[in-house]
Amino acid sequence: MWQGEQHLSALTPIVKRLAKDPSPAVRACAAQAVHALRKYSPDTAMDLLDELLASTAADIYGAHTVRDMLISALQQDTSRFSPHLFQALSLPADAGNSGGQAWACLALWGVLTPDLPATVQELSEPARNGAAQVFAQHPELSLPWLADLFNDTDPTIRDSAARATFNIKQLKAAALNDFVQTFTRSKAFPKNKRTFLNTLNQQTSLPPAAIEACEQAAAQGTDARLTGRYLIPLLLRLDRQGSPTDRDRCLDVIDHLALTADLAPVDEAQR
Repeated sequence: MWQGEQHLSALTPIVKRLAKDPSPAVRACAAQAVHALRKYSPDTAMDLLDELLASTAADIYGAHTVRDMLISALQQDTSRFSPHLFQALSLPADAGNSGGQAWACLALWGVLTPDLPATVQELSEPARNGAAQVFAQHPELSLPWLADLFNDTDPTIRDSAARATFNIKQLKAAALNDFVQTFTRSKAFPKNKRTFLNTLNQQTSLPPAAIEACEQAAAQGTDARLTGRYLIPLLLRLDRQGSPTDRDRCLDVIDHLALTADLAPVDEAQR
């Protein structure tokens, strides 16, 4: 059905039967066909999704096919399908995670309905983790939510949110500086500082807040690899591009490293 509508008339009755199948596993697979049907007959597809979700089987929300179809349906008719999302958000494990991903999409689109949680802190742990996974893909739009998730009480959620550091190349200068400052001051920074500093060093131009990131990393303790591969190259770049005050701060960090870390890799970094 994704390829064309030449078999639509023959396949539609089959899809309708599968969407009403008593087996949750069958309905979860049928969601992909319902999603394809939406391209040609959106009203029929929305009706079928309503029927497909009319089940007490919580696990169906954890299927990626159902999640993708629900997100698509929410985009088309938020108020109609928000009750289904509300149910998913209350479920554990994968079902709750999928609900959190759908909630994050609505938050990014700015169309959260009054019956849904208004803030990420109101979500369950599985739902917060799902939301973190979506927000991490769009740091240019998600910093207000990521700021909370970087400091979540659950380390798994903090790590999911921290994957946003892999997507900072898309940020403009002011947004990048805000992101770096927010992440550096968060609970997610200590565990994820190595990958963060590596990604930061790949930026064409370093934001002013990068100095604070180096200071925090050095203060939290480093090893030879972290010092030589990540910190020293950043400090040398910041020293070249910064103001006299910035250069003094860079030298202070290097002085601290000289007392607490192995600086054998410094000569290599300077070449």
